[in-house]
Amino acid sequence: MKKTLFHVAAILVLISCKQTVKKEHIQITETSRVAYLPYYNDESFTPHWLTPNSEEEKQFHKIPDFKLVDQLGDTLTQKSFENQVYITDFFFTTCPGICLKMTNNMTKVQEAFLDNPEVAILSHSVTPSIDSV
Repeated sequence: MKKTLFHVAAILVLISCKQTVKKEHIQITETSRVAYLPYYNDESFTPHWLTPNSEEEKQFHKIPDFKLVDQLGDTLTQKSFENQVYITDFFFTTCPGICLKMTNNMTKVQEAFLDNPEVAILSHSVTPSIDSV
């Protein structure tokens, strides 16, 4: 849950920042396209990059193959998101705490990328037994 929150927060920070961030020979601005994205490991939102094809990248966490059923009854796999960046979050529909704020933040992310076919959002219900479509 913490990692997901960090990823969501990191994306929101990237969306709202207009500063230029430099790392090695890469310059990133709000409108630039880069070959690979940073990841965020803690609350400081310090960007970290993995050099493509490096040993560090090979050892980094990879999402295993998955097979899920969506709200329409369609089966989704990693191939459903081929050639896309996908943002994954886990949500609770019944939660008195931070859940509403997290959902509102994901709405902002969705709105920001709504017309971008290269970005998809994959949200998982944590309590599918009590949730409905």
